[in-house]
Order: sequence, then C-alpha cells, then structure tokens
Amino acid sequence: MLLCSSQDIEQCRYFEQLGIPSGMLGSPCDLKLITAVVSATTSSDPPSRFDSTYLSHVMMLLRRRKFIWVAASTHDYEECACARIHSKLREEFSNLLTVIAPRHPARSLRIRSELADLGLRVRLLSRGELPLDDTDIYVIDVVGLMPELYAVANGKPAFIGGSLFSGNGHNIAEPSVAGSAVIVGPHHGTFESLVSALNARGILCTSVSSEHDLLSTVRRFLDRPEEAVSVGLAACKRIRGLVQDSVEIFDSVLLPLVLSELSQSSGG
Repeated sequence: MLLCSSQDIEQCRYFEQLGIPSGMLGSPCDLKLITAVVSATTSSDPPSRFDSTYLSHVMMLLRRRKFIWVAASTHDYEECACARIHSKLREEFSNLLTVIAPRHPARSLRIRSELADLGLRVRLLSRGELPLDDTDIYVIDVVGLMPELYAVANGKPAFIGGSLFSGNGHNIAEPSVAGSAVIVGPHHGTFESLVSALNARGILCTSVSSEHDLLSTVRRFLDRPEEAVSVGLAACKRIRGLVQDSVEIFDSVLLPLVLSELSQSSGG
C-alpha cells in the first residue's frame, strides 16, 4: 500500500492508531462529496418501470406547491413523526405537502396504512398516483429519484432521516449541493465531520434534538422562505468548495498513484 487517504481528519487518526505510518496517510479525500455533485449536475435515466412523462408530471406538481418540505431516507417511527408534524403545520400553511422518501421503499404500504390512521391523505408514486391538491403526504417509494426530488426541494426544508430517534444518519451532501435547507436529528455520527464542515462558518445544516425541535425548524423555514433559500445557497457553495478540495487531492495525489500501480501490474 502506497497511500491511505480517508474521508476526514478523524478517520486519518484512526488509521494512524492502527499502525499506518504517518508518511503513508494522505490528505482527506471525500468521494461521496464528489459523487453528490456529479449526481446533482448530470441528468439520470428515470427508473425503467416508470414512464418518463408520468415522472415529469409528478415533479411538476411538486414544484407547484407553495408550501412543501421533504423527509428523505426515513426509518421506522420517523414517518409517523413527520406526519404528526404535517398535521400541526397544515393548520398554519395552506395546502401544505409533505414528501416522504423512505430509506426502504418496500415499507411504503405499511407507511401509508399508518399515516392514513392519523387521518391523512397519502398517495404513493409506485402506484401511479399523483400528488394532487388534496394530498397531505406523497411517498416517493422508488429508488433512483433522489436527485430529482432534491431539485424540487431547492430552497425548501429537507430532513434527512435515520437520525431522529436512532441510527447514524444518511448522506447530507446530495440535498446540500441541491440547495435544500438541510435538517438532521441528533444521531448523525457517520456524517458528523460533514455537518461540522458545513457549520464551520454559520449554521448551514440544522441539527435538531427531538420531534418538537424538528417541528419548530420546519415551521421556521416554511414561514421564512428567504432564510431557507439563503441557507440552501450557502450550503451548496460550501459543499462545492469542499468537493473542489477533494478533486484536487484526487487528481494530484491519488490518481497518479492508481495509474502507476495499474501500469506496474500490467507490466507497462
């Protein structure tokens, strides 16, 4: 092994504790950040089982909503928490739509049943249903549409799940580079370094401690759309700066080493 380049400084320290010489530890290079920017700036093919016209119609209806927020990569109990938040906020924000993209789409029928029991009108993308004006909760229960969903959530609140009640969180780079006002729960250990990097010069990723705290934060962003837009733009700029750092490290240090190794292994 010629060089070990981890995701962040903290992981570099772990590798050093494992006995890897400091001279073989390169500057941090976050490939997930690079991937997030590429996903946000390139068009992708829609999931093959869906007609592109239908998906375009769905996204158009989502963009038409004045008051909309997204809960992505959600886990058990988080959907019901978001539904309770929706029930309270719809009294304040006319025609509010909450979009939920569960981490495991196979749970969507159970999610619909649970949220319908709370008196909410729930529709599923996978069933060919549209987010019509009377929809409370729209469930994106297919894989491969997150870039399009985050594009809709530009300048809107976006809660990233697996973080409110338990877990280690999920990737916040994609919604950040798309310009969303990103919110995470207290359990975001996997992405702690990225949250810290985003918040190094002002709060660009809001961390909440409870369902009530999430309610208050979503309410604030819906009530002050200019703040949500400002936070989203600043987060996007910050992420792109971090990506540029990673790309430079990859191009100048890692890529030459990889190419050299490939050349030697092929006898070139």
